[in-house]
Amino acid sequence: MNGRTLAADPELPVLEALAAEPSLSQRELALRVGMSLTKAHFVLRRLVEKGLVKVQNVASSDHKLGYLYLLTPRGIELKARLAYAFMHRTAAQYLEMTTRVENALSRQVPPLAERLRRPVQVAILGKGPLSEVVAHCLRSRTDATLVPDGSDADAAVLVEPSHPVTAHGGLVVMHLG
Repeated sequence: MNGRTLAADPELPVLEALAAEPSLSQRELALRVGMSLTKAHFVLRRLVEKGLVKVQNVASSDHKLGYLYLLTPRGIELKARLAYAFMHRTAAQYLEMTTRVENALSRQVPPLAERLRRPVQVAILGKGPLSEVVAHCLRSRTDATLVPDGSDADAAVLVEPSHPVTAHGGLVVMHLG
């Protein structure tokens, strides 16, 4: 899991990483969750102070001590609650995004389909999560058909985030014919 993009609360990716691999060094933990070493140390120290993670010294070699970071029962409970809250927020965002895409398509596709007197062949320009949502929405429509390679497309949906038109959150259907 990448802590930079997935969790609003930095504790969740740290708890998940430690649950999966308690023997991570702080440097490895920071890399795994996408935090600076200083921030990972701060979050880990806070989890220990709250009694959510227990630290155990273990001899990893003859010359060096290693540590195990073990989730306490309270830490396991917090991880579950944070994961649930994250999934709830993500599902709500997905539904909101799907609704916005459906609304944009409903405003723009029917007039074009009416002019063509057939379902609109639509290509998606750009990649990423938004393009997946647009593809899903297009597959459920009767007035539009998704054209994977774009060769016979009547229209294109711009989902490229760097495009100046879509940078403002708009979904644009362009007629190509």
